[in-house]
Amino acid sequence: DRAYDSLIRKLTTLDISSAATLLASFNGSARTHERMEAAFVRQWSRINSLEAAEYISQMGMNTNNFAKMAAEVIDNWSDNQAASSWLSQYEPSAKRDPASYELANNLRHTNPENAMIWAKYINNDTMRMRSIRNVARIWNSNNPESFIAYISESDDFLDQEREILLEMVTKNK
Repeated sequence: DRAYDSLIRKLTTLDISSAATLLASFNGSARTHERMEAAFVRQWSRINSLEAAEYISQMGMNTNNFAKMAAEVIDNWSDNQAASSWLSQYEPSAKRDPASYELANNLRHTNPENAMIWAKYINNDTMRMRSIRNVARIWNSNNPESFIAYISESDDFLDQEREILLEMVTKNK
């Protein structure tokens, strides 16, 4: 498996078209194919995130690897606005959650309000709360007034989430 991963990564760096052809013609196990596909998308997203995202979109959200590949693309995308635009075409779901988490993480230093929006719409409770805390910690540290105003004005937090955020403000004073 590792040899295939290495081969597909190196080939993607040299010639994306040839790497795609190799991937399409692979007749090995489904598990190995998924690993190769993830390695292909990971490497491609480092070269051109938009093209890698379009490739994932063509495969569709029902692909077993969608969540992992989308998160890889988002993590490597340097244009957070383009990443947000691409990811917003998908309805919130368990398969979108890892990419939403990565996007919130990428935005938390530069645009905490948008980061919080992405964090709040993660379906998985544990992942959503971790993401909300990560964004809140940075936002509250960098701009407590803005953070407090956002918590006060926003009505789409669950009660437990709001309590945790308010505790963060209290601890920071």
